[in-house]
Amino acid sequence: MVLVLVPTLALQTKGQNIAEKPEYWIDLFLNYELAILEVNQSVLLNLPSEVRDIRFKVYPNAFRPQGWINIGSVSVEGIPVENFRFTEVDNTTLVIPLPENLPNKERIRVNLSYSVKVPEIEDRFGRYDNIMALGNWFPILAVFEGGRWVTHPYAFIGESFYSQCANFTVTIRTKANLVIAATGFLVKQQKIGEITFQTWKASNVRDFAITISPDYKVYETKWENVTVYSYYVPEHEVFGVFAAEIASRCLEIFSKKFGRYPYPEFRVVEVHSWFGGMEYPTIIFISSDLYSGEVEDSYAWSLLQLVIAHEVAHQWWYGVIGNDQYENPWLDEALTEYSGMLYFKFVYGDREFQRMFNEYVANDYYKYVAEKGDYPIATSVANFTNPEAYNAIVYSKGAMVFRLLNYLMGDEAFFRGLRLYYEQNRFGITKPKDLIDAFEASSGQQLDWFFNRWVFNSGTPSYEIIDVITSKSGRNYAVKVILKQEVSRGEPFCLPVVLKFVCKDGLNVSFCELINSTISELEFYLPCEPIQVLVDPEDVIPGKDQGWIKPKSPRRGRLFVLSYDFMAFFLFLIPITAFFIYKKCLRGKERDSC
Repeated sequence: MVLVLVPTLALQTKGQNIAEKPEYWIDLFLNYELAILEVNQSVLLNLPSEVRDIRFKVYPNAFRPQGWINIGSVSVEGIPVENFRFTEVDNTTLVIPLPENLPNKERIRVNLSYSVKVPEIEDRFGRYDNIMALGNWFPILAVFEGGRWVTHPYAFIGESFYSQCANFTVTIRTKANLVIAATGFLVKQQKIGEITFQTWKASNVRDFAITISPDYKVYETKWENVTVYSYYVPEHEVFGVFAAEIASRCLEIFSKKFGRYPYPEFRVVEVHSWFGGMEYPTIIFISSDLYSGEVEDSYAWSLLQLVIAHEVAHQWWYGVIGNDQYENPWLDEALTEYSGMLYFKFVYGDREFQRMFNEYVANDYYKYVAEKGDYPIATSVANFTNPEAYNAIVYSKGAMVFRLLNYLMGDEAFFRGLRLYYEQNRFGITKPKDLIDAFEASSGQQLDWFFNRWVFNSGTPSYEIIDVITSKSGRNYAVKVILKQEVSRGEPFCLPVVLKFVCKDGLNVSFCELINSTISELEFYLPCEPIQVLVDPEDVIPGKDQGWIKPKSPRRGRLFVLSYDFMAFFLFLIPITAFFIYKKCLRGKERDSC
C-alpha cells in the first residue's frame, strides 16, 4: 500500500488552486491482441468565461492510417453534443462547441466515449514485439492562454505537448495476463471472472502514460520514501536492475540540487522505440536497444545512464514545471540536457563529466554548425526540418549555454536560481522570463545581456592565438600573447577567457582574462618555459578555438622576475579575478561597452 505524499496535495500551483485543477476519470478496456482501446472518459474543468468551445488534443490521429482515435459520443454537463469536429492539419484537435442552453457554470463536466487503435510501430505510442507503449493516447485538455486555446499539431521532431497539471483516476480492464506500468501509483487490483481490474491514481501530473507487456519483469528499490520500479524483458535483467539504480541515484541528486521530487513512486520502463528515451510524469520510456549491450561494454553502460539521467531530469523540467514544448522547447530540453550531464559530474567527477560532455554534447553541435550554420536556441519546433538540427541546437548548444551560465554565476548562485525557479513555479506553466527572473534573483544581477546574446540570438565566439613572444631571464619568462576573437554573428563577446600554459618542465599555469575585442594583446609572467597555450581548455565558452604549440625563439625585452612563492600567490588569485571580471561584465556601464 502506497501513501500519497501530503505535501504534494497541499501545495498550491502557480496561479491556480489545487481545487481548480482539471480532474480526469478514465475507464479503459484494453484488447491487447487487437491493440484496440475502448474508453469512457469524464473531465471536470474550469470553463473560461469568454470561450465558445472546449478543445482537447487527440494525438492518436497523427498516426493515421495505422493508428487513430474515433470519438463515439460527447456530452457537456449531460447535454449531448453532436457537432464536434477535428482541426489542425493532422486532425489532432477535438473542438466541442458549448451547448446553447448550458447553465452558466465556472466548473463543468465533459464526458467522452471513444476507441483508439494503437499502431504496430516502435514509438512512444505503439505496440511492437509484445510491448505496448501508450504515450499521449487519450483526449487531453488544451491550455487556454492569452484568450485562446493553444493547439499545436503533433511533432515527430521533438515534442508539441502542452498541458496543465491535473488529477487522474484511471481504471484499466483487460482479459489478458499483463504487467502494467503507469503514471502515479496502483491503488486497487482485482480479478472478476476473466477480467482483471487495475485502478491507478495520480495527483498534480501533466499527463498520464501507460506501458503493457505480458513479458515484463519488475525490479524494485527505494530512495528514501520514494519507491523506484524498473520494468524490463527477462533477457535484459542486468540492465533492468541497473536502470532502477540509475533512476534512484538521479532522484537523489536532482532532489538535492533542484528541489524535492514530489511523488511517492517512479518507474523506468523498457519499450521499443526509435528514440533513446521519452519522459512522462512519474514514468519514463527507455529504448530497448540500450538494454541489449554487453555487460563489459562501458559505452553501453554510459549511454544507458545518459538517457535515464536526461529523462529523470524531465520530471523537474517539463513534469513539475511545465512549458510550451512546441514554442519554447529549449526551456525544458536544454536545461534537461545539461541537468543530465551534471549527473556524471556529481557521480563520477569532473573528468568523466568533461569526457561525456565533449562526446555527447559539444561534438554534435560543432559538427552540425560547421556544415549547416547556427540557430538561436529559442527556436520553435516548427522551424526545425530535421532531427539533427533540433538535437544540435536545442539539446547540445542549449546544454553548452547553460554550462557557460553556470560557470559565470558559480555553482552557489546557479543552483540557488534553479531551486528558486522550481519552488516558485512547481505544478504551473512557465515562460522564459520566469527562468531568467529566478537566475537574476539568485545572482543579484541583470542577465538580459546573457540570454539575449546566447539564447534569443545565434552566433558564438572563436578564439585563436595568432602569436606568442617569449623572453627569458633567469628562471622566469615574460610571455606576450596575441589573441584574436572571431564572431560568427554580431559584435565581439565580453567574457572571461582562460588561457592554459603547458610548460616544458611539465608545469601547467592558467590565467583568466577579460576578452572584449577582436584583437587582444596580453602579457603574462611564468616560472617556466611554455611549449603550448590552450584557449578555454575545458571549452566552457561555446565555439571552436585554436591554441598555440611551437614557441618562437626567445626575443629580447624587459623581463620581470617572479619568485615561486609570489607565483603561487598569483595563481591563487585567478578564480577571484574571474569572479570580479564576471561582475564587471554584469554592471550596466561595462555591460554596454561589451
